[in-house]
Amino acid sequence: MFRLTVLTVLLAVFAPTTRALAQTDSLPAIGTRVRVMIPASGGQSDRYVVGRFVRFNEDGVVLLKGDWGQAREDTLTLELEGGRRLERPVDGGGYGQVGALLGGVVGALSGAAIASASWTPCAETGLFRCMLHPSRSAQASLGALAGATGGVLLGGIIGNSVRHTTWTPVHGAQMHIMLAPGGTGLGIRVAL
Repeated sequence: MFRLTVLTVLLAVFAPTTRALAQTDSLPAIGTRVRVMIPASGGQSDRYVVGRFVRFNEDGVVLLKGDWGQAREDTLTLELEGGRRLERPVDGGGYGQVGALLGGVVGALSGAAIASASWTPCAETGLFRCMLHPSRSAQASLGALAGATGGVLLGGIIGNSVRHTTWTPVHGAQMHIMLAPGGTGLGIRVAL
C-alpha cells in the first residue's frame, strides 16, 4: 500500500513536468519546414500551407514562403485557431521490406521459369556420367532460389530508396496566454 502511494505521488509530480518538457522539445527551430493544416469547410477538403518557420506571434505563426536567400521571400502570418494546427515533417522511412518481399516473389518466379525453360536432358552415355546433371524440377528449384536471393537484395535496396514523409502536429504550438485589459479589470485567455 505504501509503494502504491509513493508511486502515485511520483507520477503526480513528474508527469506534468515530462509533458511540459516534451512540448518544449517539439517546438520547431527557425527555418524548419512546417505546414499549417486548415480544416475543411463547406464540403471542401483540408488545405495545407507549407513554408519555413520564422516565429510565433501573439495570434499564430509566421511562415516564410519560398527559400532562404531567394529574391522573392514572402512572409505569411496564419492564426492557429478554429481547428488549425502547425505540423512538422517526420521521415516515415522507406519501403525496404515491401520491396524485398516483392523482389523475392518476382525473382523466384522468373528464376524458376528461366531455369526450367533452359533445362536440357543429359545426352552423355556411360555409368555415372549423368549423376550430377540436375532434373528439370531440381534446376527450377535452384533457379528459384537464385532469383529470390537476387530479387530480395535488389528489391530491398530499391524499396528503401523510396522514402515517404508523415506530418505530425507540433504540440504546444496552439497554447498561448494573452492578458487583455477588460472593462472592469484584466482578462486572461488560454487557448489549447
